[in-house]
Amino acid sequence: MAAAPLLLLLLLVPVPLLPLLAQGPGGALGNRHAVYWNSSNQHLRREGYTVQVNVNDYLDIYCPHYNSSGVGPGAGPGPGGGAEQYVLYMVSRAGYRTCNASQGFKRWECNRPHAPHSPIKFSEKFQRYSAFSLGYEFHAGQEYYYICE
Repeated sequence: MAAAPLLLLLLLVPVPLLPLLAQGPGGALGNRHAVYWNSSNQHLRREGYTVQVNVNDYLDIYCPHYNSSGVGPGAGPGPGGGAEQYVLYMVSRAGYRTCNASQGFKRWECNRPHAPHSPIKFSEKFQRYSAFSLGYEFHAGQEYYYICE
């Protein structure tokens, strides 16, 4: 398998002394962390990229994007001459270390590099419980790994 961008996510959740203090101004909304998932993002090379998040934070993954005119900024193809497209997987630590997607499950497909207007964005909310039946539940102090093919 060719080298692909890697991302290591570490979910760190501080334990507040008083639960009400944890919900201070904006506390329930969380912060947003953006990752541009493409070959030009130097953070995603070699040992991967670690993002530390808290409960209620979001991770926004921006897929590769090229304008459809083929001219100007954002018009160029990825390495090898073609538009970059990836399938992103959440994997175990072993799957991450060996870049083996079969040790995990598919999360998203970045398969529309010429989407109109802007890149496709996927958002992951780091929450203990998900109201959505297909939502993922994250646990404090755990590490979560993403790789792509």
